[in-house]
Amino acid sequence: MVILGIAGTLSSGKDLIVSHLEQTYNFQPINLNTTNPENIESLSYESSPLQLIEEPIHFIKTKELLQKLKEDRKVNYMIYPIQYIDQLKALRTDPYFFLLGIDAPVQSRYRNFVKKHGKPTDQLRGFIAKDDNSKFLTNISQILFSSDRIIHNTGSKEELYTQIDTIDILNFAHIRPSIDIYYARMAELVSKRAGCLHHKNGCIITNNNRIVSTGYSGILKTHIQCVDGGCEVCYHNLPGECICTHAELGTIIEGKIAKVKGSTMYVRLFPCIFCAQAIIQAKIALVVYSDEQSFDENVKEYMEKAGVKVKMVSIVV
Repeated sequence: MVILGIAGTLSSGKDLIVSHLEQTYNFQPINLNTTNPENIESLSYESSPLQLIEEPIHFIKTKELLQKLKEDRKVNYMIYPIQYIDQLKALRTDPYFFLLGIDAPVQSRYRNFVKKHGKPTDQLRGFIAKDDNSKFLTNISQILFSSDRIIHNTGSKEELYTQIDTIDILNFAHIRPSIDIYYARMAELVSKRAGCLHHKNGCIITNNNRIVSTGYSGILKTHIQCVDGGCEVCYHNLPGECICTHAELGTIIEGKIAKVKGSTMYVRLFPCIFCAQAIIQAKIALVVYSDEQSFDENVKEYMEKAGVKVKMVSIVV
């Protein structure tokens, strides 16, 4: 079972997504704008004229709705439009929930609006006023930012459908990521702690899918970090080598050679030649990285010749 939330800007194409998912993937639609909370069993998709919201009225008791949906885990549901943070918080409590966002250029959205509702008063300026109301009288901007995936509707209807199909919305990895994506995302999070301004990397070493060691780029604990002015090269963007220890090397040292032998290393950035030497020396079996732009073919060949396997994984399913 998948519970798909759909959020988007005014006239960005939410109805098209709903129609495609219903017809192609047999999703059962629930329109929060037209739902009667007392009659959940009769929920169905209906197009309705635009009605601006003057105050944050919640059209449905989301938790009660979720409880009802859980009675049949064999059915895939899509709930739309998600407009309020309280709605999203309630839906996020369900492990099968996935939020899909959609946006489109203003001119495209204006054309969609006119096609569906006719020209608003004062035409484009009138539409922009309605768009502002729909954004700032709800939490749509925050919700879009929180989406698991965002679709940009910038082309034809067929191109929009292709984008939806490419996401492979029924792929369970969206909800329960593979072990590689799980640790790769964790390494991405660890990189946020990096003290280096030039090489913001995070690293995790696992053995038999258990974390052995973690680390991130930075200066030794006894010194001030780059971000605080500890490295003149980084802090003032000067030519020369940064004095930071790279995440890979620090993680190997923390994990000790005996523990990391034969293990898997997860990093955000592809290792440099010096870290590759440490990886080989520590007898790490596999390196998994997630930033494709940092890839270095020469370093890859260097590690593979020494028996270290290399794998790229996207942290976006």
